[in-house]
Amino acid sequence: MASKTLVINAVALTESLINKEDTPFLSSYLKEKNIFPKIIEPVFPALTAPAQATYLSGKGPAFHGITANGWYDMTYKEVVNWHQSSGCVKVERIWHRLKRADPKASVFVNGFWQSMHDKSIDYFINVRPQYFHDGLKLPDIYTTPTLLRDSLQKTLGTFPLHKFWGPGTGIQSSEWIVNAQIIVDKEYDPLLSFIYIPHLDYSLQKYGPNDKKHVPKDVKQLDKLLEKLITHYETKNTKIIILSEYGIEPVNKPIYLNRVLRNKGFLKVRRECGGETLDCGSSTAFALSDHQIAHIHINDATKINEIKEIVKSVPGVENVFTGDELNHWYSKKGHPIDSAYNKERSGDLIAMSDKCCWFAYYFWLDDKRAPDYAKCVAIHKKPGYDPAEMLLRFPPPFGFLYLIFKAILLIVFHIRTKVDATPIKCDSIRGSHGRINQETDEYKPIFISIENRRFPSGKIMAEDVCEIIWRHMFPEG
Repeated sequence: MASKTLVINAVALTESLINKEDTPFLSSYLKEKNIFPKIIEPVFPALTAPAQATYLSGKGPAFHGITANGWYDMTYKEVVNWHQSSGCVKVERIWHRLKRADPKASVFVNGFWQSMHDKSIDYFINVRPQYFHDGLKLPDIYTTPTLLRDSLQKTLGTFPLHKFWGPGTGIQSSEWIVNAQIIVDKEYDPLLSFIYIPHLDYSLQKYGPNDKKHVPKDVKQLDKLLEKLITHYETKNTKIIILSEYGIEPVNKPIYLNRVLRNKGFLKVRRECGGETLDCGSSTAFALSDHQIAHIHINDATKINEIKEIVKSVPGVENVFTGDELNHWYSKKGHPIDSAYNKERSGDLIAMSDKCCWFAYYFWLDDKRAPDYAKCVAIHKKPGYDPAEMLLRFPPPFGFLYLIFKAILLIVFHIRTKVDATPIKCDSIRGSHGRINQETDEYKPIFISIENRRFPSGKIMAEDVCEIIWRHMFPEG
């Protein structure tokens, strides 16, 4: 008979953050259960969507197709970021295997990406804002079953979207997610459950892992949420797994690859909407930047070697790979052969920053010509990840006052306006992730389970996490 299992994704949690002062519950839990966290050798790139797809499938990006948190669509010549359809993942995941083994087994996925509209998931929750034509964006969620959306928000209040992402990120979104998890578990008692707890990730990116003021506070808040979750699930005789996708390492320098490519004449822009926009289809080359990695798409194969040498010469770039080079390098780190490079979605070249740097998406050369979305929270429009969306454009208290003013114009007076409350300066970011060339385990993800002693000693490869979760449900295989 299958065992009830919970997988807690405590984003960016590392062993170095666990201590008696900041994580009293987790520390005592580990001691009481005689658990020693195991290090996970992360997938490349060590980003949210690739890590989740690998953990849930046991396959690398070459197979599941999730090469970053977005990719360049070669058909439409557009970058697509943070899409949620389950169809984005090209391989079977653990819940599909479970349904074959036991069609009556129920699955609950709370907050994991690229899981929407999957018929093998019985209960599903994820953020899904409402986008109005006048520019208004209202908090909301998407659920399966549909009525769960209304019942949860009636009980817990509207999902706090602006605490989930943006300048106001905080514990409130994680609290809502945890409370929803417990409500669904009490009502439906699913066999296999997943929950994504995000808020620690954002604090570490803004302030860095060496911060002593903000990060310890958020670690303590995470510890309380873990206590609430684990206390509930232990009453249900649940096998509990706590893991993370990556660790955050300290950084102090953004790299602007697109500006380099533009200055060399490879990147093209259009003047429109009051600024410049990236013209991917007309560019000989551009970089899709995501934290510490960048997929460089090149529309002229004769230019690949030239562009590779240019990118390699940029200060802060540690490696530039072709597809074959990436697969060879990745397999030397113990990962399966030919499992990193995806021909459909990976760039023609893949760049990895060094340990103190990360890649910014900026392609404009004059801030006066920045695109109209540059100062907004616009994760689906920007051709790359922008951590400056967690920051405010003006110093306190004017930053929040300006944000509130813009929100009032939209929500109260229905005046169409841009909520341009975030900066186009990103050099204050102090934490990032994506690269996997860390010299120590301090910034690597971890795996925590009472079953740890049953599994092979040493580190866990990211591709093995799926099978280990399965063996929690079915110890005999």
